[in-house]
Amino acid sequence: FGIRPYAKEKKIIWDVRLLEKHGISNYPLGENTLDLLCEERKSQDDEPMVVAYCNEPIEIEIQYGGKIKTIKAIKR
Repeated sequence: FGIRPYAKEKKIIWDVRLLEKHGISNYPLGENTLDLLCEERKSQDDEPMVVAYCNEPIEIEIQYGGKIKTIKAIKR
């Protein structure tokens, strides 16, 4: 699935490779849980549209098609 958690740093690295809509709910991250959702894409080079929700702010590093973008999880 391509998710690497770093609970102490409050960070997730997500290597997004799938093209269809996908995600995970209630992913454990230390004392928190995280919901991640990636919308459908047409190609590996298309920027993933990702939404993340968590109990407290964390950083999500999204890797795709040789590129990297960083977003913050939305507090629930």
